Amino acid sequence: MNKGIVKFFNVSKGFGFIKDAN
Repeated sequence: MNKGIVKFFNVSKGFGFIKDAN
């Protein structure tokens, strides 16, 4: 429903994953 919220959540989750990888 809220594509913006979902998109933001996925992006922030992706950044967190990259941060953990480093």
